[in-house]
Amino acid sequence: MNAIHSNPSTRLLALACALLLVLTGMGCGDPTPEERLADATEELASATLAKEAAQTALDQLEQRLEAAQAARDKAAEAFEEVEQRWVSAKNAVGEFATDEVLHRQVNRALLEEPDLQGATITAGVEARVVTLVGGAPDAEAIAIAAELATAVPGVAEVVSQVLVESGEGEEAAPMATQESDAPETPGNVIPELPGLEAQKEPDTDEEPTPETHL
Repeated sequence: MNAIHSNPSTRLLALACALLLVLTGMGCGDPTPEERLADATEELASATLAKEAAQTALDQLEQRLEAAQAARDKAAEAFEEVEQRWVSAKNAVGEFATDEVLHRQVNRALLEEPDLQGATITAGVEARVVTLVGGAPDAEAIAIAAELATAVPGVAEVVSQVLVESGEGEEAAPMATQESDAPETPGNVIPELPGLEAQKEPDTDEEPTPETHL
C-alpha cells in the first residue's frame, strides 16, 4: 500500500499544501502579491525618473521661452526707437530737399561722374521729380545717369528722356516721328520764310499821278 494513503498525517499535510497552492494561485501560474508589488515598485521608480527628466526638459524650454520673449521685447523697443528716428530723418529730408537744392545736387552728380564724360545730360526738377534730358553715347550711360539721380536724397521719382546719340554726335531719330503736311520744295526753288511777306512789284496798270507845276 502507498505510504501517503497509509499515514494520515502525511495525507493531511499533502491536502494542506494543495489547498495553499490553490489559495495563493500558484497552481494557475499567476504571480504572487509580493511579485506584483515588486513589479509595481519597479515601474513606479522608472516612471518617476521619466517624469523628472520630462520636468527638467520642460523647465529648460520655459526658461528659453522667457529669455526669447525678453529678447523680443527688447528688439521691439529698439525697433520703435529706430523707426521714430527714421521718420524724423525722412521729414527733415523732405523739408530741406527743395527743387532748387535737388537741381544743384543732381546736376553736380552728373557732371562729376567719370562714366558720363561723353554725355550731355542735364536734369530738371519739379515737385521733387527729376527729368533727365540730353544725349548719351549708349544706353548704359543713360542707366548710370538715372541711378545717380535716384540716389540723391529727397528725389521722389526720375523720368529719363535722354536719347542715344549717333556716331556723328547727333541725337538718334525717335522710333516714331510725325509726318509733316507741308508740300515738298523743289530742289532749285527757295521757299518763303514764314512770317515774312514777299515784296510786291509796282503795278504798271495804275495811272501815274499828275505832276503839279507851279
